[in-house]
Amino acid sequence: MKNLIFSGLFSLIVLMLCSQQSIAQNSYAQEGWKAYEAQDYVKAVEYFSKHLNAFPKDAVTYHIRANIYQLYAEYHKALSDINNSIKYYSPKKDKENLAKAFHVRGQIYAQIEELDKALQDINSALKLFPKSTDFLLGRANLYFQKGDYDTAYKEYEKILKMDESVVQAYWGIGHCFYAQERYKQAIEQFTKALRLAPNYPAALDSRARTYML
Repeated sequence: MKNLIFSGLFSLIVLMLCSQQSIAQNSYAQEGWKAYEAQDYVKAVEYFSKHLNAFPKDAVTYHIRANIYQLYAEYHKALSDINNSIKYYSPKKDKENLAKAFHVRGQIYAQIEELDKALQDINSALKLFPKSTDFLLGRANLYFQKGDYDTAYKEYEKILKMDESVVQAYWGIGHCFYAQERYKQAIEQFTKALRLAPNYPAALDSRARTYML
């Protein structure tokens, strides 16, 4: 279920495309992006670090490096970078990226089980974009992680009222029912998810495990 927290983890392509000026500032940033595209994350971190030595207030590069550190479960480094990213983003000029940064920091806090801090950051993201299904999904997942299944259920339902195609919301509702040992209803929700995405591995696995009970 924790994997639900990673919704939108790699929205980095959009992030990078929104910051061409930042990339062009320094050849190290360009090389870092090439390494990232090649999934050579160790080299990407090396180049991004050199870029940040020259441009220590580049919020986007901190944001990207934080995501890489998060991928490798280096949460202390990830938090340090995403804090800098939030610090240097302009609330007016970089509203979308700032919201994503709050979301990422919320994900990191969730991964280290600091759930109240995680919820605070997800709510900060939602203040900037209250209709973002990604952020709403993140909040629903946090309530599930906290064991507040009734609130999580309501949050997933809120998402589906906005967009009935959000497969993860059906999966989330299914897990709420599963956690409450309401297995028939859980199977129904996993099946709804699979009608929309027949090859969705998480829903296939969840339904199979529920059938075995």
